[in-house]
Amino acid sequence: MKNVKLKFVLLCILSFSSFAQNHSLISLDDVGSYVTSKIQVITKDTQGIEAENLFEQEFIPSKKEEIKIGYTNDKVIFRFKAEKRQGDQPKAILSFENALSGHVQVYRRKEGRLEYLGDTGSEIAYPKRIIRGMSLAVPVEFKGEDYILVRDSVHRFDTRVRVLFEKDYYKKEGEKRGAYFFYSGAVLSLIIYSLFLFFSTREKNYLFYSLFCFSIFLDVISIVGLLDYAVAPLGIALSYNLIRFSCFACSSAFFFAIRFTQSQECSYWVIKYLKGLIIFCGFIFFASLEPWSYLFGKAYLGFVIDFVVVSGVIAMIYLAIRRFRDGVISAKFYLLSWLFMFVGVFAYMGHYVGIFPRIAFTSHGLMWGNLMEMLVVSLGLAYKINVLDKEKNDAILMAKSKEGYERMARVLIHDLNNPLLLIHHYTNLRFKQPERFSEIEEKAWDKIQFSLDKLNQIVEHYKKYEVSIHRSNEELELEEVNLSHAFEEVDTIFEERFISKKIKFKVNLNPNHNVIAERVTFINEVLCNIISNAIKFSYEGGTILVFSETNKGRIVVTIRDEGTGIPHEVISTLKKGEKVFSSPGTQGENGLGFGLSLVQSYVQQYGGELHIFNESRTNRRGTEIKIILKSS
Repeated sequence: MKNVKLKFVLLCILSFSSFAQNHSLISLDDVGSYVTSKIQVITKDTQGIEAENLFEQEFIPSKKEEIKIGYTNDKVIFRFKAEKRQGDQPKAILSFENALSGHVQVYRRKEGRLEYLGDTGSEIAYPKRIIRGMSLAVPVEFKGEDYILVRDSVHRFDTRVRVLFEKDYYKKEGEKRGAYFFYSGAVLSLIIYSLFLFFSTREKNYLFYSLFCFSIFLDVISIVGLLDYAVAPLGIALSYNLIRFSCFACSSAFFFAIRFTQSQECSYWVIKYLKGLIIFCGFIFFASLEPWSYLFGKAYLGFVIDFVVVSGVIAMIYLAIRRFRDGVISAKFYLLSWLFMFVGVFAYMGHYVGIFPRIAFTSHGLMWGNLMEMLVVSLGLAYKINVLDKEKNDAILMAKSKEGYERMARVLIHDLNNPLLLIHHYTNLRFKQPERFSEIEEKAWDKIQFSLDKLNQIVEHYKKYEVSIHRSNEELELEEVNLSHAFEEVDTIFEERFISKKIKFKVNLNPNHNVIAERVTFINEVLCNIISNAIKFSYEGGTILVFSETNKGRIVVTIRDEGTGIPHEVISTLKKGEKVFSSPGTQGENGLGFGLSLVQSYVQQYGGELHIFNESRTNRRGTEIKIILKSS
């Protein structure tokens, strides 16, 4: 019996000799410190190991300050042992400083038996993890027990390991979440702001920038574990899709780089390369989906996406430099954004190797670098807003100038028409009916001289108007205009047409009625247009009546004819501010088609009102037009 006991003890010693030789204990004194070098790891030939044989494997301590596990389809096994202490000990947690742990099964050997503690890791929904944390964490009891962690994942796993008391662990988790939420709030604000800019300006660059920010944001919060925390109420884990998020991020980044540096129409090889990478990212996205991922190496797709990221970043920087040399200012902002990103990367790597102290900025350098990068790009877009606004204002001024010149041409043709018709009437009479011309020769030459003076007056007025268009100042210089004198000129211009159509022109104006208007346009555009239309649509032998009255300190000029009247739809069209098209007169007279529109426009510029009534409402034929103007 004694020999049997001795053999059993020797067998136990032999069975665990390799562990005893290669294993270091994690002690209570290690709490608060990094214990990476005390973690033993198996990374090869682990697929066939059964759970009950896990503790019989030979482990190799890492003996390094950081565990680095690349892309692998094999399971990875971690082992450590906590020393045995007497009495009740505070709860401790072993924390791996990496959120992309995948699916991790946790075992411990208690009193010679294998005990399954549960599942954890980034592929397990946040509420179902053994320790609710964004990074991989497992509970530790200092009772001399062995722990085994079996990891199955497609992600890289570069990490340091730290042991903390439970309250300290959750405090640090809260600090990390605070930093991550600040980052998230800043990025989401940029995204929402850019979307508002897109909807208000319809500038597509803001939409693409929003997609770019969102894709990078999705990638970052997956890497740090915040995404799984955010969707915890849904009971799902999303960080497993990191490779697909990375494909989305790369594609949007490459596409935005081409758009932001204004390189869409360029034929540089680097642009073709970036476009090729966008297509390749689509292939990787679908290749990463099951069951296709098994055909394309599953975890090894990580090597491919890493190559895409590195080569794509180099290509984007080269493109930005090339476009900056081409004189594209936005490329300067893009280069500056990458400078901030590199500062963030440098700070993060520096704290990792011990060059810089571990503070909020250095420990989250990648995140802050990414945030600063986005802010600089947003400044570039803001700069573009100013450029676009200037270009838009210039375009508006050009459009206004064009509209002003077109309007001036139409009005000039319209204004010149009446004096030219008068000159044409008398010159035609001179050559075709010389005897009759001789009878009224003095009057004829007076009328021709009057028409020439009117033409000169109109030309001089539109010289000034052209200058006002050029200066983007089309306001009329208003002055006092006597109604009686104005209608005397109108009568002189249309005398021959009144006689030709046997129309009686009755003017009953108060000689003291003066209105505020611009003299040339008031006579030639407003009054002449109204009287010309009244003659055009009057029947032979009709009457055109003009009278004025005061109303609430303003002067109302009424012009009434006995013609065909204006159709209601034309009056409605004019009230809407739309163009009124001309129709033939009672004797087939033609028009230019914009007389009433011009009348309304000028009256409004004088600060007055124009009202048109179809006289059929009073069982009389004709039209009544009222012009209400300020009194001087």
